[in-house]
Amino acid sequence: MYLSFFAKLILLNVVRDWRKNMIACVAIVIGTISLILFGGYIAQIYEGIRLGSIYSQLGHYQIFSTVQAKESYAKSLLDAGTTTRIEDTLKSLDEVRLVTRRIEAQGLVSFGNKSVGVLIFGVEADKDAEISNAVKVVQGTGLFAGNQSGALVGRELMGELGAKLGDALTILVTTSEGAINAVDVKVTGVMDTGAKELNKRFIKINLPLMQETLLSDAVTNLVVLLDEDRQTPQTDTRIRAAAASVGGGVEVKSWSDMSDQYHQIVTMFDNIFGFVTVLVVIIIFAAIFNTMTMAVMERVSELSTIRALGASRGNLLVMVMSEGLVVGILAVILGVACGAGIALLINLANIKMPTPPGSTFSYPLRILLNNNILLLPAALSLVATVVGGFFPAYRAGKLPINEAMQR
Repeated sequence: MYLSFFAKLILLNVVRDWRKNMIACVAIVIGTISLILFGGYIAQIYEGIRLGSIYSQLGHYQIFSTVQAKESYAKSLLDAGTTTRIEDTLKSLDEVRLVTRRIEAQGLVSFGNKSVGVLIFGVEADKDAEISNAVKVVQGTGLFAGNQSGALVGRELMGELGAKLGDALTILVTTSEGAINAVDVKVTGVMDTGAKELNKRFIKINLPLMQETLLSDAVTNLVVLLDEDRQTPQTDTRIRAAAASVGGGVEVKSWSDMSDQYHQIVTMFDNIFGFVTVLVVIIIFAAIFNTMTMAVMERVSELSTIRALGASRGNLLVMVMSEGLVVGILAVILGVACGAGIALLINLANIKMPTPPGSTFSYPLRILLNNNILLLPAALSLVATVVGGFFPAYRAGKLPINEAMQR
């Protein structure tokens, strides 16, 4: 009986001061929506960079030889026997979608009277196509195992060389024995990796041709692509243990280990989001603090009468705080619903964002929605509401009964 009366009194007080409460409610709703949209936008940026890193060239994991060469380049390669054992072991894991061999080397590419230093990837064409989903073929076709002399060349590099589809390029590399060897390739496609600097120096050719040029059947690394639907928290441990079980001399690196740019961007945006969050929480705190302070000062006689009728300071504190909390809960629910709705509308609008500096791809504006994106702003808004309502409520409980009733 007492609790129902107490709850009814709180709701009546909230409705009675609806104008003031509406101001606080609007501030909380706008703050919650802002945090959801900004947080979802940043989370989508993180996810886009992660997927772009994995599906451009890194894969989920790469396996290297731990023996780094000083005199002989061959010492830094994974020999064919070790490579086969690692592949067979990794393929037995449910999470592993594919394992592909790769040779990464630096060399020169010549066309006409121009020579340019380049990064050359020797890849297994069919498997590399799955790993390189984020790389666009803007002219011609990709690599095919049936066309061993084909080459996929970066767009900016093609412009620098002055070459076109079908032209023959000469690639010079250092063999596994330290000699210089050359091979002619035919441009079958032009690719855009999304990064201008990489496009200026990037060529892909078929792995057998690269091995023939280097006079070795070894590779520099294995690239592992996972089935993301089957990943578990134990996947990283399983991958590393599987590679180590083959024997010593190998090192496993995840895409995160190899993507310094990702971590730099995450650090930058985390700091920005933290700063914006603090500002929004302060605004919510100020709105609820102002509203509750005005409500307490206008109801001094009423609150004192309640004290005189036997209510304790604790009862009064709970009652006033509950009024603020009711406003906060209603506003947060409305803010989360509106934030999620606006995010869905933005995603459906397919708004194009400007091309980032150093990139060649534009991307659509997307807001990622998940439990963390929705619940964190709600929790922060409620905390700000509770803290903002505590001080006025505490002040109401400290009012002397006899002095307050004289006002």
